[in-house]
This record gives sequence, structure tokens and C-alpha cells, in this order.
Amino acid sequence: MGIAITVAYFLLFLVIVKNHRFFKIEGVRSEALQFAFIIKIAAGFALYFIYRYYYTNRASADIFKYFDDGKIMASAFYSHPVDYLKMLFGIQNDTPYFTHTYYNQMNNWFRVYDSNLFSDSHLIIRFNALMMLFSFGYYHVHTIISCFLSFIGLTAMFKFFIEYAPKAKYGLFLSIFLIPSVVFWGSGVLKEGLIFFSIGLLLFYSNHFFERFSFFKIIVISFSILILLYTKIYVLIILFPLMIIFKSMRLESQGYKNIGFVYGGVLLITGTIGYLALTLLTHYDVLAMLAQKQHDFFVLAKSEQAGSLIYLNPLAPEWSSFILELPIAAVNVFFRPLIGLDNSPMMVPSAIENFILWTLSILIVFFPAKLTRSQKLLAHFSLWFVLGIFLLTGITTPILGAIVRYKTIALPFWGVILSLCIDKRKLYSTSKRFAKISLYIEHKILYKSIIR
Repeated sequence: MGIAITVAYFLLFLVIVKNHRFFKIEGVRSEALQFAFIIKIAAGFALYFIYRYYYTNRASADIFKYFDDGKIMASAFYSHPVDYLKMLFGIQNDTPYFTHTYYNQMNNWFRVYDSNLFSDSHLIIRFNALMMLFSFGYYHVHTIISCFLSFIGLTAMFKFFIEYAPKAKYGLFLSIFLIPSVVFWGSGVLKEGLIFFSIGLLLFYSNHFFERFSFFKIIVISFSILILLYTKIYVLIILFPLMIIFKSMRLESQGYKNIGFVYGGVLLITGTIGYLALTLLTHYDVLAMLAQKQHDFFVLAKSEQAGSLIYLNPLAPEWSSFILELPIAAVNVFFRPLIGLDNSPMMVPSAIENFILWTLSILIVFFPAKLTRSQKLLAHFSLWFVLGIFLLTGITTPILGAIVRYKTIALPFWGVILSLCIDKRKLYSTSKRFAKISLYIEHKILYKSIIR
């Protein structure tokens, strides 16, 4: 029964990808999008089997523990539907009755280590509880639905980027849909899929918000912001000012020569204002929260005997402590896992991916492309997003496996930078044989497979 329902959902979503107008992108073959979606489904099942047979403790495995807690919440739908709705929407559900009847039966509603302003575990438990109504409790249906939501977000992200760089279609396609870590971690019953879903929709529907206003856009944007608020609030804090800067400079008639300086300056100002506002209005000490998050991560890693624990200096709730720790954090998140240093079976694929991304990044120095103003804005937009996500991840996360997963949400943006900033003609001119092989792969395989 479970197999039949899973296959039915897969075929339904594949038909939607093939026929719905949202997935009709000018100049891009429908078969390419269908292939990318099938790859995501395969990755989602691969993630399931790896967690089932490699990480055998179901209670601590992220892809299972929130699913199991969601099943407890969903059980109320049939016996006490009002309770279910209150828990699902967070209405009058913070009472001893709900704690005793439901939350104490869960393993992750109340977490010992939780330094977030909002509890991200609550949202993913609610997501699974909602999906139970459509999955009938079959886990693999949740995988299919999560893959589809993630794919919607990535498609929206792709449509946003190609509007400003239409000639880089196939490079952007590879960067957004087919980076291995993005495919793997963005295809399971995890927060990353919801984050991709929200980032993509937020970028796409806010892009021409004022030119083509609609209430549907307001609903989608508000929904995306809420998901980011309750999953990874720092993603929203980084992304929102970048979007404002990008849009403002797109509309600005003056051509700023140093776009990176403008991005950096405005981010510094908005970051300072945001920090002061959060501190003064809510009385939350952001630095103390980040320091506590790092500390809790250490304690949790040691209690669960995490195999990829790496050393970080304990943070103090002071700016000097964070600044001094940034170099180590940057090395950990940008360069690790490293081939020859991090050789556990789960780290090797990420180490190889890191090596390829950095090799391509170095090519930008020797073969820089001449960018249009729109492409420069897009490249800097992506660069600052990568820096923000990477540095925050590196400074608070002492587990290499978690770093690999958490930085995944920024990898499509790194790929965008590579797609825009490498001049392939200059690169190919260095070697005729290399040019022939590269052009064959590019035009005979990739180009014809993706571009129509």
C-alpha cells in the first residue's frame, strides 16, 4: 500500500513538473527539469537508506525524529481534531494539558539545547504532522513531498537568476539543480528543503512586486518569510537587506563603479541597525545567543559522541571574541572537509566537491569575465549571501558534518558566481585539446540536454 501511494505521488508531481506553467521556462527543455526532479527523488531515497543503515539511532537522526514526533501530533486529528488544529497553528496550545497529553510523548518538542529565538523543531514537526493527512503515515511520501517543495524553490530561484543572466542558462541550471550537496541535503525530510522552497519563492515573487502587484504575491512572500523566521532566521536577516540593495541599485539610474563597496556598506549599516533594534526592543542579546548556540552545539556533540567534532575557541558575548574567531571559522567552513585530512566515508564526497568549487573559483582570478551591470549586481548579491551564511555557520558550528549540511543553502549562490564570472573563451584559449573536450561536453551533452 505504501509503495503504491508513494509511486502515485511521484507520478503526480512529475506530471506537474512536465505540464504546469510555473515550470515552463523559455529556452529550457522540460525534460531537463524532469530529469533534475527525478535526481532529487533518487537523492531523497539515498538519504533515507544512509540514515537507516549508517546512522542507526533513529531518535537522533533528523530525517526520522521530527517525522516520529509529527506522527504523535497527527494522531490527535482523528480523536481530538480541535487539539490537532491548535497544535498545528500554535493557538492556545502552550498549556499543561498539551504538554502532558502530546508534547511529553515527543522527543524534540522540548529540546535541552535550544538557543534559537524561535524553535525550528516546532515547524518541522508541524510540517510532518500536516503531511500525515496526505501520506497516511508512510515515510517515503514525506520524502516525495519534501523533494517537490524543494524543487519548486530551486525552480523559482533559477527563474530569478536567469532573468538577469539569460545567456548563462545552462551554467545556472547546473549550479542550482545539480550541485551534489544541494541535491543530497535538499532532498530529504529536513529543514533544508523548506529553506530552499522559501528562499526561491521569496526571490522570485518579490522581484517585480511593485511593478506587478497582486495579493497572491503578498501571501506567498509572507508565507516564505514565516518559514524562514521559524527555521533559520539568520538566512532571512542576511537575505532581506541584500534583496533591497539589489532591487534599489537595479532601479537606480547612476552606475556605481564599486558595487561591492555599496553592498558591504549598506549591509554594515543595516546589520548595525538590526542588531541595535533587536537588542533594545526585544532585550535579546544576539552575541550571547550565538555564543550559547555554539556552547550547546559542543555539549550536544560530546553527549552524542559526534565523530566529526572540530575545535573552536569558546565564544564570549563580546565583539572582540567573534572577530578573533572569524579566521578559524572561515577556514573550517570554506575549506573543510579537506581531501587528505577529513577522510571519513561521509566526508570524502564533500571534500571532492569543495576541491572542485575552489578550483573553479581560482579560475576567476586568471580568466575573469566581463560582466554587465546586472550581472555584477547578481554576482555581488550572491557573494555577500555566501559570506554571510558561511561565516555564521563556521563560527557557531563545531561539527564538520553539520557544517557540510548547513552551508548547503549557500552553495547554489556560489555556483551562480562561478557561472557568471569565469570567461570560458579565455579559459579555452589556453589549450586547444582542453577546449575541444570542454566544448564537446558543453554543447553536445549539456547544452543540448538543457537548452532548447
